[in-house]
Formats: sequence, structure tokens, C-alpha cells
Amino acid sequence: MEFIPLVITMRVLTISILLLFSTLLKAQNGVSLFHNARTTALGNSDITSHNVLSGSINPANMIIGHGLFASLGIQRSFLIADINQGSLDIGYRMKNDQAIGLQFYVYGNNIYSETMASLAYAIRIADRTALGLRMHGLRFSAPENKPEYAVTFTLGAQTVISEQFSLGMTTFNPVGFFRKERPNDLTSNFRIGLAYSPAPSVSLYTSANLDDAHPLNVAVGIAYSIKKKVNLYLSFMTQPAVIGVGIGVPFGRGFSIDFAGAQHLQLGLSPALNLNYLEVE
Repeated sequence: MEFIPLVITMRVLTISILLLFSTLLKAQNGVSLFHNARTTALGNSDITSHNVLSGSINPANMIIGHGLFASLGIQRSFLIADINQGSLDIGYRMKNDQAIGLQFYVYGNNIYSETMASLAYAIRIADRTALGLRMHGLRFSAPENKPEYAVTFTLGAQTVISEQFSLGMTTFNPVGFFRKERPNDLTSNFRIGLAYSPAPSVSLYTSANLDDAHPLNVAVGIAYSIKKKVNLYLSFMTQPAVIGVGIGVPFGRGFSIDFAGAQHLQLGLSPALNLNYLEVE
């Protein structure tokens, strides 16, 4: 009777150790870090998008929308109660084609935890082009060690090529990472993405993510809106192999809720939930 609990405990321990080392190198660069349920369902492929929710990946996309925006979400990694991620994203688009934002991110389990607070700014520099900057302050902690702190940033850009195509890019930690009394042990990251919208109700996304510690990761995603009442999402990424699915439902005036699941082909399912608000003109 003690065999099943032991197996479960070993599974939790094994996944926690994997996440510890992968998070130190990978989570902060946007590959596995939880942004919101929509981006989870799209495999983080939507770095160029006409949806303000993608501004959590690419700060240049904060220029989309009107007035106040807020998003609160949580993801349970691999259905393990002890491994959770959460995010709070607040932004405000001003009338002069500029936007500001504040983002909080938390990740934790019994072995390792991290917190990230970010300030963001975006500006439209041409009719169809925007730039964004997000400054990150990070805190890392483990039971056996003192907390450590770091500061870095993300740069983003988006340009609308035509009515159907748009191009975007982001880079995390491009000039290095500085941690007190420690060498740089986080990756530098570059991601480029393309969006194609053949119709107002359909958007196709693809992105390529390259960093200095992992193989090239390619993601493709599709978003489909059914009469603006239900949004459906589907995606696939290669490194690691993950299938994403999701559904979004608008309700009230400016509110929406998103449900998503990311199926890692080795570690299992990570469900996510998000509540969003976007000010309506």
C-alpha cells in the first residue's frame, strides 16, 4: 500500500528537479515562463498579434487596445499541486500612441521559487511600427540558500507589413545578466515571429526561438473566433514537444476568460486559467 504514494512522491521530486535547472536557464526568457492562458494555448507563438494579451510576450504589443488592460492568471504545471505559476499583467494605452505596463510573475515549489516584477513602456514610432521595453527585477530563493537578486530587460518590436501579415521580434537579456557575486548563468534569447490573418476571424502564428543554451524551438499556432462569442486556440512547439489547446469566452463589457492546456509529451498536462479586462471605447 506504500508503493503508490512513493511513486507519486518520486515523480514530484523528479519533475521539481528538472524544473529547477530548466527554470534557471529558461523560464525567464519567455520559452516556458507562464504569461497567460491564451499564450499558453498558442505555444507562445503569438509574439506579433493584434491582441493586447500578446503584450506579455512582446512589450511592443501593449500599444494595441484602448485605455486600461488587466490580466490575472494561474497555471498548474503537470497537474502537480506543488508546482504553480501565476501572473498579473496591468497596462494602460495612452492617447498619444504610447503605453505603460506593470507585470508580476511568481513560480514556486518546495525546492525552488522565483519572483519577477517588470515595468514596461511601448511607443508607436510609425503608422505600422511599435517598439517596447520591459525592465525586469528578479528574486531567486531556495531553502538551503540565501535569496539572490537580478536585473535585466526585454526589447520588442512589431510592424504591420500589410492587412494580412505582421512581423515581430523580442530579445531577452541581450547584453548579459548581472547577479550579485555570481557569474551570468541565464541565457540570452532572441525570438522572431510572423502572423497571417486571411480573414478577421482567423489568425495563424509562427515563431522561432533561439538562445545560447537550448536547441532552436519552432512554434505554430492558430486562433479562430466564432462570431466574436467564442475563441478557439491550437498550437504545437518542437523544443520541448508540446501541444497547446484553449478556449476563450468574452462576457460583460470588456471582460473575457480563457482556459488552456499545454500537453508536454513527456511530463504531462499543464492547465491554465485567465481572467482578462480590456477597456472598451
